[in-house]
Amino acid sequence: MLFHSLAYLYLFLPVTLGGFFVLGIGNRQKQQILWLIAASLFFYAWWNPAYLALLLFSIGFNFGAFRMMQRGWKRKKVLTLAITINLALLAYFKYANFFVHTLNKALGTNWVLESIVLPLAISFFTFQQISFLVDAYRGEVDDVSFTEYCLYVSFFPQLIAGPIVRHHQMIPQFRSAVFGRINAHNVVMGMALIAMGLCKKIILADAMGNVVDPLYAEALAGNPLSFSAAWIAAIGFGLQIYFDFSGYTDMAIGSARLFSLRLPENFLSPYKSRSVQQFWQRWNVTLSSFLRDYLYIPLGGNRKGHVRTLLNLMVTMVLGGLWHGAGLLFLFWGGLHGLLLVLHYLWRKLKIQIPAPVAIFTTSACVMALWVFFRAEVFSASIPLYKGLLGMSSGSTVISLQHMIFVAASLFIVWFLPSSSWLVSRAENEMSMLQQKMFPPHFLRSLFFWGVGITMACLIAIVIFTVRLHGLKPVSFIYFQF
Repeated sequence: MLFHSLAYLYLFLPVTLGGFFVLGIGNRQKQQILWLIAASLFFYAWWNPAYLALLLFSIGFNFGAFRMMQRGWKRKKVLTLAITINLALLAYFKYANFFVHTLNKALGTNWVLESIVLPLAISFFTFQQISFLVDAYRGEVDDVSFTEYCLYVSFFPQLIAGPIVRHHQMIPQFRSAVFGRINAHNVVMGMALIAMGLCKKIILADAMGNVVDPLYAEALAGNPLSFSAAWIAAIGFGLQIYFDFSGYTDMAIGSARLFSLRLPENFLSPYKSRSVQQFWQRWNVTLSSFLRDYLYIPLGGNRKGHVRTLLNLMVTMVLGGLWHGAGLLFLFWGGLHGLLLVLHYLWRKLKIQIPAPVAIFTTSACVMALWVFFRAEVFSASIPLYKGLLGMSSGSTVISLQHMIFVAASLFIVWFLPSSSWLVSRAENEMSMLQQKMFPPHFLRSLFFWGVGITMACLIAIVIFTVRLHGLKPVSFIYFQF
């Protein structure tokens, strides 16, 4: 079920919110947790009911491992076994076909493995549960009930493509006094985020896909691309995947906010970064934090000398690339990002300052050029694009003025306009001050916010209606395949 589909916006979300609200009237928080779990499992099963059993097994198995560690049953062995089984399941579903194909090419064999369908969100809920188990082993997790754990893992706004939520960011909210109450203020902010996410996805990301997809199709066919066409393809996909994933995250955070639950921020204007290191601190923040805390630091981080630090950076980014997809292009893409982080580490030792605009432009250019490997379906498709990027191609592909203006306007948005999280935070402060001055009685403040909320709902309905009027079908989010 796509966040920008009619089924989600007009049926699933209103029904789930309505049931949550009705249960909240009697202050029945346990029933509300069960209601959200049931809704989340239904949300997951909508894609493929057969894989619901895998999600339930994963939740039950990992909670059982947590209980065993909690009771002191050879905690290190339990953790090792649990992580091994989690990674084995992930490897089978996500990488088995890739490994067999690679071995066949390397050894000249012809082994055949039955085609395996990648279960939706397996990377996200596997990593989230591994982080929980490691934190529990470190003694950082208090007692957690099974229903709390189920909701922590399966909560539908973050289940499919993140953010990857840590236990301390979510479970305490289930126990807070405000949980279970529908708050008009939160509903307004949630709707604002959903509206902005819809605009990013439909108006920017999907439209940008219409610009870049023909160019990558040309490259896949082996046709040369001109300098301008290659850069439009590279920059355009960099913008497409940003608006697509950022739009998804806005809708995820906004959906959770409707239930007065706050998910962590996942995008902090990454294309305004002044270095590749800063880019990864701002892009998919929760994944970067996971790789840092559960891979880079355990490997030794920067505590074991310069050579070991550079090696740890490379290993972390190569595995980060492999996490994104089972293919040599993803490994190569991750390795090149690791190389950029190594070069940045060495550059900092020179202590040479670069003007901020130059640093931002250079970082964005490097990141977007590397997106080509991420987007290209096969390695051969990247060759015409990189020849074009370097001005080594005689391609005659013509880019329309309309497309060039669209790409330039999108660059202006990511470079110069504030992020959606900043806008919502600013709006919260302004509206709080306004409603306190204009509406001293609490019921009038609530009435004011519900009025704004209804207005936001109408705006969202207008966006969806306009899209349907033009015959545009929902396009899956890019990160759904990871």
